[in-house]
Amino acid sequence: MNAPLKEPLADGERRGRKASKETRRQQLIEATIDSLAKRGYSET
Repeated sequence: MNAPLKEPLADGERRGRKASKETRRQQLIEATIDSLAKRGYSET
């Protein structure tokens, strides 16, 4: 079964190294929250 597609990025939003500083910061925050939710604090 295929994973659901993510929402398209808003104008000016990019992924990876070309992303703006604020966009990248938000991506890192969201990834940290996901990791904490899935693995817990001690394994993150």
